Amino acid sequence: MGALLSLAIAEKRTDKVAGVCALSTTFRYDGWSIPGYTRLAFLLPLFRSLGIGRKSVFMEAPPYGIKDEALRARIVEQMHSGDSAAAGLPGNPWWSIIELRRLSAHVQSHLNKLCAPCLVIHASHDDISSVSNAHDIARGAVNAQVELVLLDNCYHMITIDRERRTVIARVNEFLARVCAARSQPEPAQHER
Repeated sequence: MGALLSLAIAEKRTDKVAGVCALSTTFRYDGWSIPGYTRLAFLLPLFRSLGIGRKSVFMEAPPYGIKDEALRARIVEQMHSGDSAAAGLPGNPWWSIIELRRLSAHVQSHLNKLCAPCLVIHASHDDISSVSNAHDIARGAVNAQVELVLLDNCYHMITIDRERRTVIARVNEFLARVCAARSQPEPAQHER
């Protein structure tokens, strides 16, 4: 959801945002590990209005966004220990998915307002959100310079999985470019 929030702010505050890093953006839960019934998520607002599923949770399933098996085992152990601060929760409440879908639709419909340079990094074989989510940004952000980086040796959790060093390096390079461009003086306006 961090990528969606970053994009939403950049779309709304074009004068305040110098650049956006969109990592593993999830407009849709459409990765290869997502069960087919999640494709019926469009029914969730109806369930909410009827009070159905108030305490229902969409449980995550292996591989939990992590290709590295040793790391995955440690994360799963922490998820099920009850300490959500260590590794997050093993599932998401249905009603939070409703809000995510609403935010996703809003961000997608306003991608043309994005003006700031945007670094989009996504796993080619993302188990949670397919690579088409990243391509949606590249296609929709017609007024922004979009740099698309696809990773081949990780799943959804790119900041901790096998290609985390690549992610860190690419984000650092992007931020250095954005900061350098931001510190350049504005060209002088000549009066006529």
